[in-house]
Amino acid sequence: MLKEYRKAAGNVSLLSQQDIWSYERIKDRLYVEMVNRKWNEQYLEHKYYVPFLDLAVVYYIDTQLDYKNAPEHRGTAVTKDIFKIWSVEPEVIWKQVLENMGKESLFLMLVVTEEENSLMTFEDAFQKNQGALALLQKSILDEAKKKLEEPFYILPVSIFELMIVPESQADEVEEMKKAIIESNHEMPVEYLLSNNVYYYGEKEEVEIAG
Repeated sequence: MLKEYRKAAGNVSLLSQQDIWSYERIKDRLYVEMVNRKWNEQYLEHKYYVPFLDLAVVYYIDTQLDYKNAPEHRGTAVTKDIFKIWSVEPEVIWKQVLENMGKESLFLMLVVTEEENSLMTFEDAFQKNQGALALLQKSILDEAKKKLEEPFYILPVSIFELMIVPESQADEVEEMKKAIIESNHEMPVEYLLSNNVYYYGEKEEVEIAG
């Protein structure tokens, strides 16, 4: 019975309010996710987040009992009030998040072959965190540009996957945007990231294309 209880309790929060108010107690449980700012204005109203292009990087605390071995992260978003209570510099929190993700995720440029077609994508090889977080991994973007030997476009297929299109093989930006919008119509709402196309070029920073 105890074994079954522990198994069932795996996704139940056992954190108290005092735990959540203490940065030192929950820092190992800190992660981020990306959402579209315009599409989530109401959700973001009281959340602590960092703007990134047309997106928002939202911090959250995984409240699951066995969060390290859970198939996916679940928890509560960090509010502006909680962030103030922590009284910790944003750079410190961001460094902690990168450390946490680095222990369980591997963001890579992958080649996916379907029949005779090959597609390049950014994904978390372990599927523990959103593949779209590769947009924040400059080392991964720089490595991709080096391998491709040219700038490239990034199409947000979903929060889990970003398609890579070398500049020399890309259609017009408006055509690529139309393709994304059409694809988004077929996608569950909770998987959507953006209708925009991103670009990584000589500036070596992600931009909205067009």
